[in-house]
Amino acid sequence: MFEKLGNPLFLKESRGNMMRPFSLGKTLLAFFVLFLITNLLQGLLLTPVLLVLLFTSEDAWGILSDATAIEDGRLEALTERMLRADAVLVATLLATVVIALASLFYCRAVEKRSLLSMGIRKKGALSSALLGAGAALVLLALVLLFGRVFGVLSVGGVGQVRLPLLLLLLLGFLVQGFAEEILFRGYLMTSLSKGMSLSAAMIISSFLFSFFHRANAGVTPLAFLNLFLFGILASLYMIRGGNLFGAAVLHAFWNIGEGLILGSPVSGELLPTSLLSLSFAENATLLHGGAFGLEGGIAVTFALTMGIAVLGMMKTRED
Repeated sequence: MFEKLGNPLFLKESRGNMMRPFSLGKTLLAFFVLFLITNLLQGLLLTPVLLVLLFTSEDAWGILSDATAIEDGRLEALTERMLRADAVLVATLLATVVIALASLFYCRAVEKRSLLSMGIRKKGALSSALLGAGAALVLLALVLLFGRVFGVLSVGGVGQVRLPLLLLLLLGFLVQGFAEEILFRGYLMTSLSKGMSLSAAMIISSFLFSFFHRANAGVTPLAFLNLFLFGILASLYMIRGGNLFGAAVLHAFWNIGEGLILGSPVSGELLPTSLLSLSFAENATLLHGGAFGLEGGIAVTFALTMGIAVLGMMKTRED
């Protein structure tokens, strides 16, 4: 039997800081506008990186000056090569910091909300973060256990370790984890909870979290479901602990464990470095996720469902 979500401190603070009547339409419109603005800013931050790659590419100017480059596909190949460069991947992850900054600015300057109303609090932050990292690794261990039992997934050996790049990607995933949790849980879920039940706000924000990953390479209906379940899991972790830091670290270490430790693609993105490599059984992509990565398989559905069940039976910290 699931425990009630209760009344965590961030919810009391959020509802207590209401400056105007709640409107679902206006709340969602503000979120979409903020999301579009942050995407534009991310693109602007990536522009210098792309320009550097363009100016340092030996064949770029020859391709750009050749009128037949479009017809024979060389221009498309150049664009694809640049977008998949290691520097672009690192910069893309680090650029998500604008999501966090824009969300914080909007909540503080426009909605006149405190950081506490977003679940950002010092008390219990370190313990919640450490538990979040541990929880992510336990969930991934469940994924491996599922894959091992059904014979579709196993650790194949040591991966291609490129330490400087691995450390940069580690930092990038930490930034991304915090940024997306501040946006979807700290801002959106708490804003929605001002005028509806916390469970409804959790479901809507988790759906939008998965919806905005719909353009990722190789996404499938099962991957969409797993992203939604992860949103529910992160929301419950924040609600039960009353702290956003735990959910942010859980999110970051889920991606770090999946991509940088195990060597699986992360939401369709195959990373250029990892500590280990995974072996996938052929003709079993429904179980292990295939090209989308572990998040596209039933193994992750199983692990996330177990995690949600455990969090569902815990009590909410309301101090």
